[in-house]
Amino acid sequence: ALPVLPSGTTYESEIESESEGGRVVFITGSTGFVGTAVANVLMSHTAKHPHSFRMVRLARRLPEGNNGDTEKIGSWIEGDVAKPQLGLSDELYRELVELLRGGLVVHAAARVHLGLPYLALRENAVGTQQIVQLCREAGCRLVHFSSTDTQELFNPTTRNAPSGYALSKWVAERVVEQSLQAGHFC
Repeated sequence: ALPVLPSGTTYESEIESESEGGRVVFITGSTGFVGTAVANVLMSHTAKHPHSFRMVRLARRLPEGNNGDTEKIGSWIEGDVAKPQLGLSDELYRELVELLRGGLVVHAAARVHLGLPYLALRENAVGTQQIVQLCREAGCRLVHFSSTDTQELFNPTTRNAPSGYALSKWVAERVVEQSLQAGHFC
């Protein structure tokens, strides 16, 4: 079963509680705006509590000068959330599932382009499906970031059609919502 954070919980407070037990925090979209901010919170916490947790970051391409070796507080994995098993080999994916048991996934990966249609950005929804599957297999908690307010997306009084990006984020939110309704989060 995949637990979900209670309403009103911030990722900072969740990271704080997760780090008490030396657990793993896995961040997707770690080279983007939100993922970088989350990583910075983790790094500032680590300065106060060395070895309190291990951060693992997933990126499509490793940052310049990083070959995936262990850093101060974690490591990088090159992969793609929109691919089965995050684009990882069977062996590496199984290792990741085991590593994440009892841990936390912060899902902030998304392709952002306001000018593309939904089909070009469908990977945002597919990526969320892959992350939900990973969390189910690992039995870990999920923090899902959506940078778009999709509540008004299909308001009949709105005359503008949603962008492909907004629509992809709306579908990703429905993936998480359906998992909740199906009882996958406990």
